[in-house]
Amino acid sequence: MGRFLPADHSKGDPNTIGGYMAVHDRPAAFEGSDGASYSVEIVTDTSGDRARPFAAYLLFVRWREGDPVNSTGECQIDHIGERLSRDPTRFG
Repeated sequence: MGRFLPADHSKGDPNTIGGYMAVHDRPAAFEGSDGASYSVEIVTDTSGDRARPFAAYLLFVRWREGDPVNSTGECQIDHIGERLSRDPTRFG
């Protein structure tokens, strides 16, 4: 079941992916140039590198037309950063 939480603009800039996630407490959603609905989230994971044990990447989900539950696929990109912290707001 969905829930509505009012936006808290004191948490960041909603015009960035991380800021949108903080302000709205959910992954960012948008319409792609192909007219499909997408969500994008910054995801962190272990990197296997002891010097920088955590890495971040963007996860895109394309939603099936007319169905808010099923997706048509996902796309992960290469790491966008590696850091000492798992905190996604610390990646740049």
